[in-house]
Amino acid sequence: MRRLPVSLRILPIVTLAILSGCRDFGNPSDPDAGGYTVRSEAFLKRLGDAEPVAGDTVRLYGGVTSDAVEKAGLVARYAWDLDGDGHADTAVAGNDSLSLVVRDAGSRQVGLTLTDKAGLQSSATLDFRVHPSLSGLFRIQGFDTACPAYAQEPILMRVALALSHFTIEKTREEGLNATDLALNVARAVTGTAFPIGLLDGFDYSYGKGVYHFRNNTFTLDAAFLYGPGIAGHAEGDTLRANLFALDSYVTGIHTTLFPPDLKYTRGPLADLIDGDISVDLDDIEHPKFDFHLDFNRLRFTFSRTTRTLFVLSNQEITLANALFFTLYEGKARIAPLYPPDLIRLYGRDSLELDFSGTRVSSPELPIAWPYEENGVKDTAVYRLALVQETLRQNYRFGDAGGVKKVFGTYSAANRLGAAGEPLEAVWFKGGYSSTTPDSARFFCREAMDDDQFYGSAAFETETSGRGSFASKRYGYEFGFPFSTVEPWKGGSEGVPGAVVREMGGL
Repeated sequence: MRRLPVSLRILPIVTLAILSGCRDFGNPSDPDAGGYTVRSEAFLKRLGDAEPVAGDTVRLYGGVTSDAVEKAGLVARYAWDLDGDGHADTAVAGNDSLSLVVRDAGSRQVGLTLTDKAGLQSSATLDFRVHPSLSGLFRIQGFDTACPAYAQEPILMRVALALSHFTIEKTREEGLNATDLALNVARAVTGTAFPIGLLDGFDYSYGKGVYHFRNNTFTLDAAFLYGPGIAGHAEGDTLRANLFALDSYVTGIHTTLFPPDLKYTRGPLADLIDGDISVDLDDIEHPKFDFHLDFNRLRFTFSRTTRTLFVLSNQEITLANALFFTLYEGKARIAPLYPPDLIRLYGRDSLELDFSGTRVSSPELPIAWPYEENGVKDTAVYRLALVQETLRQNYRFGDAGGVKKVFGTYSAANRLGAAGEPLEAVWFKGGYSSTTPDSARFFCREAMDDDQFYGSAAFETETSGRGSFASKRYGYEFGFPFSTVEPWKGGSEGVPGAVVREMGGL
């Protein structure tokens, strides 16, 4: 990377005076001043290693070379020249730093003039280069404006595909986990399984009619709704009492030994009891209740949310191994079903879940990008931002014959660009099956019409571990390995900064 030298232009040397023990800074002619004078010059520098690109905020820091003068607070005024014309644009007292948004590419000069309390001055200037914005760079390179530029650039499409494949695979995996958990809850309600034993590994709580199941991967919220046929309750009402708790049905008991007598107060879910409650008084101190609850009249619905940070790596994205961090925010919903229907549909491979709204985003990924403008070669560092949102994602799950299967279709928006700029979006749609490879078609515009099609991806079987992408519209194709994905152990606050990666040479 070529870096332009930082140049400091110092005006004729002047003296900023420290008058030790004297508070009258307006008298620089004090005959003893020479014994306390420190020769000092102004300096100005830019903070940060990477040269800025258009739209970045540049942080400037200036002061005097003498620590004694600085610490004594003798600099009374900082006058900043922000456009290099030699005239101050802003002047402040006691402000040795400034943030400046650079909007235009090209050479830039800024200046700083310091004035001490005796009225003496010293100045410095700083020259630096502002690279084109990423969108500006694409214009320089002549990309087709009818389609987002990164669709035309194989290197960036590799990054986008790594993100796309991760989203598809992770949603499928967590969809199966969420479905299994929902089925366990439904089986518990219908009496085919004990409720708690099947929920090992999950924290369980109940409140306001919703059951909350959580582990370190995802959260599932399940609710049971009144169906038609229960007097006094409207269709869709949520149960407000715990189905797994006995006191939701029988809230109070009173017994006397002579003569045998039992009284009870009916609980809030007693209207689900089919028939009478019978009591076994063989053990008078421990009466047993027997009643039949018609849970088949309840409808079951659930939603799943996930928010987990993952690490993605793909050996072929860059010359070095590319590691970037991905925040997966998954969603899933199932339409209300009667528990027996839920179990039956799953057994027929036809239980459908709606994953629309699942979102993946990545922290900034610095990429060093070589370019040429007006015959001059240079390299700029861009902080890539990646976001993918599913517009529609419906999967059908099942385990007929004990073999788990999944079939689904999806459409999504994949947004990529430099941080600080509007992200450019491409749209894609495809299908997934547990028995056939996944495939997707990519489009320049949201309508996803045939005339906007620019390329297709095929994700081969997991055993091969590879995929491919081809764009006849822009004349390139490549193969790529599936990304390696693992949970980030350090938490969202501990994401390390990515290193700069050279993008040329692939």
